[in-house]
Amino acid sequence: MKLNILALMVALSLGAMLTCGTILRAQDKKEDKPQPKPEAKEGQKSTSRPDRAKIYAERLHLNDGQTEKIRPLLDEEYKKIMEMRLNQNLSRDEKAAKYKEIREDTNVKAEPILTTEQFERFVKDRTPVTPKPTTPASAPAPTTAPPPK
Repeated sequence: MKLNILALMVALSLGAMLTCGTILRAQDKKEDKPQPKPEAKEGQKSTSRPDRAKIYAERLHLNDGQTEKIRPLLDEEYKKIMEMRLNQNLSRDEKAAKYKEIREDTNVKAEPILTTEQFERFVKDRTPVTPKPTTPASAPAPTTAPPPK
């Protein structure tokens, strides 16, 4: 009888701990509200895409005049690429060819704005990296088992 009472008390204690612990954790939980997006400051675009002209200005060490001349080229390129991506009438190969054509057109327009070194870096940064084809590793020579005796 003593054992049954002790077992009952232990069971009730564990049940109370589990219940109270869950309630306490629920009260501590903070509300997960998404942080509001920062408002665009005056003179800044409200888009979430990065300012590519600023990025290239830093990478290529462009002066203010070069940066302002290249900005419309990059914006125009972005618009054309987005239009091309949304065009579902084009096949994958046609989109790839159109993408290459848009990039080359921007390169041609950017060349007179940039110095030779800047232009070389500009083209290099914009050239997609193509993975090298992998050659299958040579398989080990098959071993032949000695004939049974």
